[in-house]
Amino acid sequence: GKPINYPTYDMSKPKESFMAVREFLKHDLCTDCREGYELPPTEVKWIEDMLSYNLEGGKMNRGLMVVESGVAIFKAKKIPITNEVLCRFAIVGWCIEYLQAFFLITDDIMDDSVTRRGQPCWYRQKHVGMIAINDGITMEMCLYKILKRHFAGETYYLQLLDLFMETTFQTEMGQLLDTLCANLDLTDFTTTR
Repeated sequence: GKPINYPTYDMSKPKESFMAVREFLKHDLCTDCREGYELPPTEVKWIEDMLSYNLEGGKMNRGLMVVESGVAIFKAKKIPITNEVLCRFAIVGWCIEYLQAFFLITDDIMDDSVTRRGQPCWYRQKHVGMIAINDGITMEMCLYKILKRHFAGETYYLQLLDLFMETTFQTEMGQLLDTLCANLDLTDFTTTR
């Protein structure tokens, strides 16, 4: 593919730089939806708004930790840290944030939650409703599009995919336990359950 023009990542401004990568990825995804999939403008705007609403406003600790950890590992191994390396760390971090957003969108629906991060849950938006189910799945698929675009040529690409899929599976098993607990009585809980 064509070379990627990553934004400048300034380690003295970690949150601002991390958020700049979020905007870079959102723009890239929306461009792909418009040009690669010929999605009409209304639907592209929906994707853009859905990504913004569900990815902004969090603490971003998971994603920022990827950058910090990557930098620490590279420094310890005396591997040069370029702007591209920093952006790719941030991209993996944002994939974690995308995965978390997918979990939150769907969990809010299952739990009939009202608010998330001090604002109405995505599905509680009057114009959204159960479209949020598709949005949650779209959010998850976006992370795989991002991984493919930025890491498909790397020897560790399959390991990255497996890590995200295994994490998703384990989380979904936990979600099943959580949701089925609503159907249990206190006597159903034992030392083995």
